[in-house]
Amino acid sequence: MSLVILYYHRVSIEGEVGVALSVFEKQMKFISENANVCSLDDVCEYIDSKKIPRKPTFTITFDDGCYDIFAFAAPILQKYNIPATVFVSTSRVWEGPIRKTLYDYWNGVCSLDDFPKPSPWSLRYRDTSSPYRESYMTWAEVKALDSDLIKVESHGHLHKKLFHYPPEIVEKYVNQFAERMWYLRHVYPRLKKGMPIFRMKSSLCAHAFRVPLPSTLVIGRTKNQDDLFVDKLILKEGEKERKSRIKEELATSRRLLEDALGRKVYHIAWPWGEYDEISVAMAKEVGFAACYTTQKGLVTKDVDRYHIPRHGATKRWFKFIKKFYTHYLKSFVP
Repeated sequence: MSLVILYYHRVSIEGEVGVALSVFEKQMKFISENANVCSLDDVCEYIDSKKIPRKPTFTITFDDGCYDIFAFAAPILQKYNIPATVFVSTSRVWEGPIRKTLYDYWNGVCSLDDFPKPSPWSLRYRDTSSPYRESYMTWAEVKALDSDLIKVESHGHLHKKLFHYPPEIVEKYVNQFAERMWYLRHVYPRLKKGMPIFRMKSSLCAHAFRVPLPSTLVIGRTKNQDDLFVDKLILKEGEKERKSRIKEELATSRRLLEDALGRKVYHIAWPWGEYDEISVAMAKEVGFAACYTTQKGLVTKDVDRYHIPRHGATKRWFKFIKKFYTHYLKSFVP
């Protein structure tokens, strides 16, 4: 016996990014008619009691906190009375109004053409003072979304990547598509042609280091030659500093959400699914009671609540049906 947790990122009208609205509704309708759906609190109760439901049971989650989840996904979930959780990165949430949703379309207030057209690159910007902030929910929308049916929980605060020790140069920055390389803005204040790009990981698990004088590593050497010099030029954070940084980000996310929602926040999904045991230890210290990964797997009675697996939801309807009958449904055989 086991339980399936699905995770989505975005829902768009035509499937420009994420899952198409029509496909998402078909998936939710199908699940509501052919399986049970439970909340993450229920999942934790099942894990603690080691009594996983015998009937096919799903849990629906969303990562990042994009506006289209509020505009499109939430009304569909409410239509079919499906509980769900939206994991929000709090640094992306901005002060703004409650914008239109599918309810406005259903009531004839607007057309689907009135909704903003999503761009996958709009998510590459983390500066909430830029026009791209509109890809994410406002605090007013976060508060309106949180309810008994749909819960808002943590996806960390920054949702950024840092250089990860030991240093490994994976490519050179060549100044092409600079606007799309949002992740480098967190490690290099000013990008220049030839700067090395090192292996990176989520800020919630990276053994971070920085390069104070990146110009000393500019193009001119081979990759292997660069590796000979890198270790002497970087500034690596100590383990105490690392733990403090991770703990502070986790605590900030939880505090901001609790202040906004007026309730306790106990669940966190790791950005990119990246974490280690220090991440988990710090999450426990700041008060999180369950952690969710992107590692494929089913929730069984042997799963630990700080290492809960999830399945990425497919964008294609027929692939979803195939997986339901050939993979998901088989998992529920006693």
